Amino acid sequence: MTSAHTKRAFKTSAALLASFLLASTTIAQTQPCASGNDSNSTASTSITAFGFAGENRNAWSYTPTSSVVARGLRIFTKGGGAAGPFMSIEIWDNDATTMLPKSRLAGGSWHAPMQAVNEWQGANLDKVVVLSANTTYWFVWVDPGFSAVPEEPNGILQMPRARRSGTTWVSVATPGALKFRLYCLQLDEVGVGVRGSACGDSKGSLGTAFTNQSALLGNSNYRIEGSGFPSGAAALLILGADKNFMSVPFGAVAPGCSLNTDIVVLLTAASGTGNTRSSTAVGIASHVFFPFPIPTTPSLRGAYIGAQIAVLDTASSNALPFVFSNGLTTTVQ
Repeated sequence: MTSAHTKRAFKTSAALLASFLLASTTIAQTQPCASGNDSNSTASTSITAFGFAGENRNAWSYTPTSSVVARGLRIFTKGGGAAGPFMSIEIWDNDATTMLPKSRLAGGSWHAPMQAVNEWQGANLDKVVVLSANTTYWFVWVDPGFSAVPEEPNGILQMPRARRSGTTWVSVATPGALKFRLYCLQLDEVGVGVRGSACGDSKGSLGTAFTNQSALLGNSNYRIEGSGFPSGAAALLILGADKNFMSVPFGAVAPGCSLNTDIVVLLTAASGTGNTRSSTAVGIASHVFFPFPIPTTPSLRGAYIGAQIAVLDTASSNALPFVFSNGLTTTVQ
């Protein structure tokens, strides 16, 4: 997303929140369907190194005891900011010979600027992944460097670790207690709900909308993000005001896709093309985000905005060649 787009979103958001005032409804965050070391906020004080060869890739082995349909994944970390403002999380399968990550199954990226304390943050996955019981998988974290290691010292669930060295995965001698939350539904937050479903692009990737921020009065960090979209493509954020809007399928012009909010305002941007170390002007590949700082104005409590992201898919044969995300409903708490 370009800096011009960022500035426009910042300037516009307060007015949009005020104009979309509707009845207040508290929306609780959905609980994860699987997790590890997440019962407290105790976290490692270590930070990742800055490698001149590129991004860091660290992995933790996970074997579910029952089958899980994975749609989102969060870890407990904070961005350092100096190396880059993005992170990614992925799920890989396991190489039965080396007992190391083999191939990427799904993943997602998010905006992770410098922050003072660790938070639960992550992304929806660009594919729905069924994790089979008693089968080994790997959670792979990609970070730019100077990020907080998302582990709990002496955590209960100790997980075998690996790291990427060049193009090769290597085992780490000691296990680590990754602080993670795995979701069977797309990510929501306090004051933020999910409406409708997303549709895949021409390559089978699922572009979704989410946020890692609670919709609380005075939250200057609130933002709407999208991951799993075509890279370097024109993007729209569709904003609506009807909290009772019912999703409408696009039918033959975009099979499998739906309009998940009414249309009051459109904001423009572009999906990223870089990696976790890219500037916000370049963005990370397949990702787009829109800052929406929430002022401390008391009258905004209860303000409502419906949102949906649409990104151009130039390889699509649809009459309406866009990838449409699920909808997000934001009600300021």
